[in-house]
Amino acid sequence: MMSDKTHAVQDVGGLVRVSDDDGKLLATFTGSDLQAWRRFQLDVLHDFNIVVTDVDMPVPISRTIKGPNKRNNAYAPSG
Repeated sequence: MMSDKTHAVQDVGGLVRVSDDDGKLLATFTGSDLQAWRRFQLDVLHDFNIVVTDVDMPVPISRTIKGPNKRNNAYAPSG
């Protein structure tokens, strides 16, 4: 599903805002955790058919996502 909206998602002073093509504000993310971010993404998709990707995720939330502690050596190059 592709959206034809241009510049619909913007980070304005640390707030993620979604607007329509005419600049009318549709939604603003006010949460502070990953669960609230995922809910926001789903709500915007459902209500406005606009995809908000993780590229637009607020930095404090993205810093809470942890990667694996170590790599699986079975898939490491041998040399």
